[in-house]
Amino acid sequence: MSDRRSEWISKRAYALWEEAGRPVGHDEEHWMKAVAERELMERTQASCDGQEVLARKRALALVNTVAPARVLLVDEVVAQRHHTMVALARAGISAAEAGNADQALVLLKKNRFDAVITDMSMPGHVNGLGLASCVRSLWPRTKVIIVSGLAKVRKVDLGPGVSFLARPVPDARLIAAVHGSIRHR
Repeated sequence: MSDRRSEWISKRAYALWEEAGRPVGHDEEHWMKAVAERELMERTQASCDGQEVLARKRALALVNTVAPARVLLVDEVVAQRHHTMVALARAGISAAEAGNADQALVLLKKNRFDAVITDMSMPGHVNGLGLASCVRSLWPRTKVIIVSGLAKVRKVDLGPGVSFLARPVPDARLIAAVHGSIRHR
């Protein structure tokens, strides 16, 4: 996906979110609507013989042979969440977002996620390690990726199904970590 395309989708999803009154837990809905609007716009601007549309359809058919990964992103910093949501969308990863562990647990109880990406330090009663422990005990098939620029974590403290990335994390590395953690779902 081109940077211009993903930037357009990101801005449109944000505008839809604001128009809807900034509801919590409906981010995927706004992203999907923005993607659909962009795809419609691109289809109507395609060449007269339709080759661009057909090529895009063939490429999407290859990508969509496996159900997309479902990821929950947990970070209190809105700008960081927004940036990561764009990176995940570019990679074809379906994601929802939460601003803290309490919101994340509500979403986890209502939805199935293949992985959770969480910041280490967050407001509320539970930090990233606590959330990881809770997720792994209640949903053992859900993998957890903890991301932090402040904390250092020993592998022994993480437990099975939990990995750690030190910030700053390049988008490609984060996407690779998501794919690596859910490879055998």
